[in-house]
Amino acid sequence: MDPQSGNGGLLPMERPEYQQWIAWAESEVGGDPKLAMSAAQAAIAALAEGLDSNSAAERALDVVGVSSCRFMDGKAVLAGERLVVEHGGVTTAVPMEALYSVDAKLESDGRVSLAIQVSGAPRSEDIHGAESTEKVQALLAAIHMAAPRCRTGWAQPDLPSRRQILRDRILELVTQGFVVVYQTDDQAQLKKPKEFNTNLFIVLLIVGIVLIELPMIIYLIVYLVKRDTLLSLRVDEWGRLAEQRMA
Repeated sequence: MDPQSGNGGLLPMERPEYQQWIAWAESEVGGDPKLAMSAAQAAIAALAEGLDSNSAAERALDVVGVSSCRFMDGKAVLAGERLVVEHGGVTTAVPMEALYSVDAKLESDGRVSLAIQVSGAPRSEDIHGAESTEKVQALLAAIHMAAPRCRTGWAQPDLPSRRQILRDRILELVTQGFVVVYQTDDQAQLKKPKEFNTNLFIVLLIVGIVLIELPMIIYLIVYLVKRDTLLSLRVDEWGRLAEQRMA
């Protein structure tokens, strides 16, 4: 087949969609031309297999071994032998051997930020509001693999702190009529028994005398069918409290 046939006679690398993927790849891999070319080729190959654009992008980054995470005010990309950080409109490429530490920490709004410190630097650079905790964890794991001497960690609350978060919430729920079914250090299940409204029942009973007790019978049926409310609590490793209510 003639390599120039189709799409106006353009070579594959000259086609608009290929150039779009090249531009995407250059941004995602921190400007490394060789990695960008490999990533673009991998993405286009994935599209040819029938993958959608998001899956093709993920495949491409996996193929070239790039790990990245976007933040509210920038992004961090581990590409090759350097960590590329975009923050406040400034892009900095830090060689892996120059990295001293990369720590993740939970912010007050529940998001995660990274504190990046270079060897010999007096202060760390913080980038805030990660797109997901999982992305941060994957990035830290990749940094640890690429630079074992670089200290990576999570500024997570210790077990007593997480236990206290759970206890505080349980106390609030107990005042609302819940009772604890079981509890561990980081999770619990509570139950709120269904309530029989005596006053309402008496009113319906009086009305029912006139209406052949139909309202009272309906209320009893509704009460018998109604279930207790179950509430599951869990405090994750970041100290975030998740609740799941089951009526």
